[in-house]
Amino acid sequence: MANLTFTQEIIKTVIGGVVPVAIAAIGGQWIVNQYQLAQKRLASRLELARFVRERQYESLEQLYDLFGRFMSLYRIINSQDTDLADVEIRKDLLKRCAEAEAGVDAVILRIASEFTHEYQASLAQSLGNLRQSVQIWRERISEGKRLPFDYSQQQDYVRFKTAFAQAVTYLAASIFSSLEPLPVRFEAAQTLVLEAFSNKWEKHGYHDVGDTN
Repeated sequence: MANLTFTQEIIKTVIGGVVPVAIAAIGGQWIVNQYQLAQKRLASRLELARFVRERQYESLEQLYDLFGRFMSLYRIINSQDTDLADVEIRKDLLKRCAEAEAGVDAVILRIASEFTHEYQASLAQSLGNLRQSVQIWRERISEGKRLPFDYSQQQDYVRFKTAFAQAVTYLAASIFSSLEPLPVRFEAAQTLVLEAFSNKWEKHGYHDVGDTN
């Protein structure tokens, strides 16, 4: 090969140094871009997890609130100061009972559609008992009667407390077990809702202790 001129030597030296630097720069930028993309994806997943967790806690808080509302109504209905012979009082109590009962229906639907990825017969029974256990408030008020909770172990009263405890425990376990949202299973949710709203749970655990004034 012919001897290079001084100018050619300079050009060779410059190009020989610039090309590796340019390649390194391009490769480095690609790595930076990939890192930033991964960070954005992670941030999106964390934001989704935060949103899902907040909605899950809302469901749990809703159950606590509904339990408190039914207990409050129980004390009002069974108070000697409440005149159930008064039509207007009964109408007001009936409205409040129906609203609270509808809240339970909404929670059951939410549990089935957002917290369940497979059908569970035991969960269907628990939700069915939950729905049926609160109907006695509305039914007794419609008849102008007090709730038959004469003692803490009265069967309807136990059913009510047990059903709420099971629902709260299930929700809490679902929330604490995973940060990721559960995969949606349409058929499982549909079956669970239909089972929970079935009238076959109506007489389950019912015990008539007689009317109270």
